[in-house]
Amino acid sequence: MASFLVRAIMLIHIFVFVSCSSKVEDTSDSSEASMFEVVSVRSLSFSTHASNKQWPDLKDSAVIVLEACIQDKVYVQSVVGEKFTIETDLSNHTDESTTKGCISWKETINFDYLADETFYKLKAKIFNKDRTLGHQSVHLAINPWSGEVLNLDKKANASKLSALDTLSVRSIDKNLQLGSYEVEVLKYQFTKDSSALLSLRVQLEPLVKRVLLDDTSIDNEKLSQGEFDIRYDLFQKAKGSSERSLISQVSTLASVNEKGMLVSDISFDINQKIELESTLEIVVITTPKGVENRLSSEQGYFVFSSLLKPSRGKVSELSMSYDKLINMGVKNSKIKMEQIQEHGFLIDYAKGVKSGLELGENLNPSTMAGQVQPEIEISLIDSLVHEGVNSDFHIRLIDNTTNK
Repeated sequence: MASFLVRAIMLIHIFVFVSCSSKVEDTSDSSEASMFEVVSVRSLSFSTHASNKQWPDLKDSAVIVLEACIQDKVYVQSVVGEKFTIETDLSNHTDESTTKGCISWKETINFDYLADETFYKLKAKIFNKDRTLGHQSVHLAINPWSGEVLNLDKKANASKLSALDTLSVRSIDKNLQLGSYEVEVLKYQFTKDSSALLSLRVQLEPLVKRVLLDDTSIDNEKLSQGEFDIRYDLFQKAKGSSERSLISQVSTLASVNEKGMLVSDISFDINQKIELESTLEIVVITTPKGVENRLSSEQGYFVFSSLLKPSRGKVSELSMSYDKLINMGVKNSKIKMEQIQEHGFLIDYAKGVKSGLELGENLNPSTMAGQVQPEIEISLIDSLVHEGVNSDFHIRLIDNTTNK
């Protein structure tokens, strides 16, 4: 400690002599005039946090503990047991140097996780008011997305560098997309008023998109929590045409589950006839609740093709705006007012396969009248997606001449 005081007194005499013998600017508060230097800066710990607890993935602050190690300029050894003040662009701290000559402090950086990833500039001024002259300024670059810290004074290169007080940049306006889907039929039944009830369990995968440091985008970040308003629209699309008619609509709320999926149990009331070669499409629009200013809504569609087994795939993008699609669907649905078949299935075709009797065996000995035992194949399909019906049926044959 005595040698530290001697060096301080020597530096004071030198500065007094310079100030009295020449009319130069006083640099006693500059980094060059300080008795110490910062030899390294690193991150000790890093964590990110979301102020909205319902959306923990949408981080808006990063807490980082920084460590700076200080060395005596004359003796080139660690400065131990000295109290230093750290003044930064964000905060002020005081800490005593450890046996390794290091001090540490905590910074909280507010940022938008959904914005384009960047480094933020942070200047730290380190000084000891009691025993030293001058200060050391450290210029850092901190990435609050990853916790990476760069020392710009050591010629470190930050690919993107922004000031702390600049507005966040979002290159992606539509930062939500829908990934995979799965549809399972829970119930399909017909009512007495010639309508049908189609109950489905729909699973959707919401994914977040953002821009990385290298300007590439990542579009497959899953959410762990969050609540969405979801609207489902059931359309039938004519074969070989872009024309669609709106059949039914339903709205619901769904929360992201532990697998990152939105699960909805919904029911469509269907009172229109589904044309034989048409396709059923489900259009979906998802809107996040409570974070509309940060996370966009998203829409897409998928084809519903089977009552017997789950349908899976990727949600497709709409080829036209949602509003235009709805307007066209409502207009066309007013034209197609024919009701759905109340029995729920159609005869696709019927054909004779074989007679069932060998030649000469089809004569009744008593009456000599011909008897025929044909084998007939009938293809039955449901009246919704026109898929083969897998069920037991009773068949009653009626004689056209006797109607019995």
